[in-house]
This record gives sequence, C-alpha cells and structure tokens, in this order.
Amino acid sequence: MNRASSERARSGCRAAALVLLLSVCLSCGQDGGSNPVTPPTPAPTPREQTGITIVSPRSDLRVGEVLPLLRAYGQYDDGTTGTVVAAWTSSDPTVAEVSGDGIVTGMGVGPVEVTASLDGFSASVTFAVELPEERSPLDRPDDHDGPQVHVIYAVASDVEDGNLDRYGNIARSMEAIQNWIGAELGYRLLLDTYEGELDVTFLRLPFPSGESAPGASPTEPPQPEGDDPGDPPAGESAGQADDPGAPGVQDPEPESRDPGESGAQDPEPESEDPGASRVQDPEPEGGDPGVWLVDELERVIGETIGIQDHKVYAVYYVGRSDGLCGSAQVLGRVAAVYVGDACSGSLPGADPEVASTYEAVMLHELFHVFGAAAVCDPQEGAGPHVRDDPLDLMASGPERGPRDEVVIDVARDDYFGHGRADCPDIAESRFWERIPADFAPAELDRYPLVDVPAADRPLRCELRQRSSEGPLQVRSKVRNPVNR
Repeated sequence: MNRASSERARSGCRAAALVLLLSVCLSCGQDGGSNPVTPPTPAPTPREQTGITIVSPRSDLRVGEVLPLLRAYGQYDDGTTGTVVAAWTSSDPTVAEVSGDGIVTGMGVGPVEVTASLDGFSASVTFAVELPEERSPLDRPDDHDGPQVHVIYAVASDVEDGNLDRYGNIARSMEAIQNWIGAELGYRLLLDTYEGELDVTFLRLPFPSGESAPGASPTEPPQPEGDDPGDPPAGESAGQADDPGAPGVQDPEPESRDPGESGAQDPEPESEDPGASRVQDPEPEGGDPGVWLVDELERVIGETIGIQDHKVYAVYYVGRSDGLCGSAQVLGRVAAVYVGDACSGSLPGADPEVASTYEAVMLHELFHVFGAAAVCDPQEGAGPHVRDDPLDLMASGPERGPRDEVVIDVARDDYFGHGRADCPDIAESRFWERIPADFAPAELDRYPLVDVPAADRPLRCELRQRSSEGPLQVRSKVRNPVNR
C-alpha cells in the first residue's frame, strides 16, 4: 500500500469514528443524562383452548319452566377460563328445548342432555324434567304442632303468575335460607310442612298491583275474622311499647292504640344523596294516612286461610313494590318479600345452596318479626337496625361496600346470641331451633354461602312510625341507580 492509499484509509477510519461519536452525542439529553432504548414488548403467546365446561346451579327442571341463561366457559392451556359463545343443542327437544343463547325450557317429563359445542370441544349437563308441584290455595294440615313459619306465594290480580310455587323457586329459596343459617348459626327455621314437604299457600290477591285491597281502611287496621278478641289485632305488635328491659323475645301482645292513627304510609320520594340512610325518623302526626302493603297482605291472609296464633307468615309477593324489597312489623305476624325487577333481576331460589338477594331480604324481614333489632340497642337513630358494621344483615346507614359478605350479628352483641338479660335476643324466638347434635357435622363446616350481587345493593329498610306508642314497621328498599 502506498502512502496516499494509507492516508485515505486513515481518513476513512477517522470519518467513521466521527460519525459514531456524533450519533452518541445526539442520543444524550441536554442535562447530560441518557435515554435508554426500551426493547420492544414481545407479542403475547396466543393461548390455546383445551376444553369447554357448562355452569348450571341446578339439574332439575319443571315442565313449562324457563331456566335462566346457561353459561359455557372455555378452558385454556395457561390455566385460565373465559366465557365463550357456544352452539347449544338438546338431546330430546320434546323433553327440553334450548335456545341459541342457552335458555332451557322444560317441555315434557324425562331426562335430557343439553350440550354446548365450540371449536371441536363439547360439554353436557343432564336435567331431570318433572311435572310442576301441586298447588294449594289452603294452609294444609300441619305435620307437627307448635310454632312454625308458614310460606305464602301471593300474586296481584293483574300480574302474570310466574308459578314460583309450582316450579320450586320458593322451596329452593327457603332451602337456601336453611343452609345459610345452619352453616353460620347452627339453627334452622321451624317451617310448616305437609306430608314432609314445604307447605306453600298460593293466593291470587283480590286487588291489582298498585292499588289497596278493597275495603282496607287507612285509619283502622282490619281485624281478621275468627280471632280471639283478647288477641292482638292483625299486624299489630308491642313494638316500642314493649318493656325494653324484659328478657327474651316476647310474642305480640295487645296494646292500646288510637284507631285514628295509622302505622304506615306510602313511601316518600327517594333522596338524591345515594349515601343517605333509608332509616327515617318518625314523621309528625297528622300526615296523610296510608295502608302499607304488608298490612294489606295480612288482611287478605286473615280473610282467606286465617291467621293462627302459633304461626308467622313468610310471603313472596309479586306485584307492586314501589322500589321496595320487603316489609315487616317488629314482633308482627307477616314478613314480606317483594319479587320484581326493582329489587333484583334474578328470581328467588335460583340456587338452593347459595342464598342471594331475596333470601337475604326474607331473613332480614323474618328477623324483624322475631324481634330484631333490639329497641334497647344504644346505637342512636338506628331504630330496628344496627349501624356498627355495614356487612350486618340488619345494618342500616351508609352504603354497603362492594363485597358480597352478609353476616348475622357480626359481633354477636346486637340481636343474636348476645346473652344480655336486659335486651331481646332473637336466638330465643320460638319460630326456629338449634340443629340437633346428631346433624351431620360436615354440613355445619361449610362456609356460609351468601351472594348478593352488587347491582342489587344496598338492601335497605325504611322506618315509619305514627306515634311513640305505635308499632314499629319497616320496609326493605333498594337504592342503586344501576339498571333501575
């Protein structure tokens, strides 16, 4: 290589070095720092489907019953699952039909398989389709004597009958309640049964949805015919007139009451504040009197099947609700749940193993009938509710959180098992009992299953009281703007 060629080579190397130095300088910030180059994010590896499964809370179905939407879930190689849009088929459409989106309708008696298929994978669930339960408009002969809870399915005269008694919804709802309180408390309700099965009375009400019962007086609660004159009028209880120092839960007793006063009124417009408490102070006397639906229901029960002294009544009502979920009188006779979209988009008894919205409301109202929450509770302004924990079944006050837990007397210090001699304890109510010692221990070891969807919360009670001597009455209300 001659001198000129060598010089040209060295010049080329210097130029290359200069270009490299310049590129490094340009990559530096004005503050002397550096901006490291972020490596590109690798594309996620597509997960592969390995199977499909169907989730159904039940394996039984009644002829004519429509089962809520079945769901199919894809299973994947990374251990995850996810809902999928599957193709649905029935092994025998004369026994059960299935729609394209997984809605099953019972058509005839027999076994049937419903299958979901997707991308070469399939899964099936077997249903036993049976005839609907026999319906009774009567309170049939009791299997046992003594205190008991009688269940009623009541439908307003202008509302379509959903056959919740014949399709087993109400029986499953009470079963879910029994499973809940059995697992959490070791108790069970003394339910009225006939020939070993839950005795459910069907009542087609003599008044339409949104109207008062014919002849119901807003100023004088009606007295069911045939009652002993010495017994308390239907729907009345000792309420706040009870001696708060008396131990235990007392049965309703007669009380003095001005017949010109009413224990209830129509609901007020809802508060714009979503966090406002639904427990209201008693209104001044002299307001517009009204008849509560729970009073109307009690009146009809008295006139049709009769109200018996040793029974309280758990009513699943379909009709007017005014945005309420239920109502009851403290130490009264009737606990009512109002079934409808204003309370929940589901039906009672969707799953006999998992209590949900209607089961929580029914137990809440039954606890009022049993005497909860204690009128001697020191929590100011709580009325027949508690305010020390928003997860308590009998809670009132600020909105519940997003969690699904519902707990019965969280600290055992308000209305159940508190052991106080100066305050009523519903553990002593005569309408339920401890589960016998020979009851299968495994059943009590289960975690109490209660799932109240966030869209159904909060479940509230609205207190109305005409005077300091009048009985307490409460109504459970949903105040959630979602899908309302």
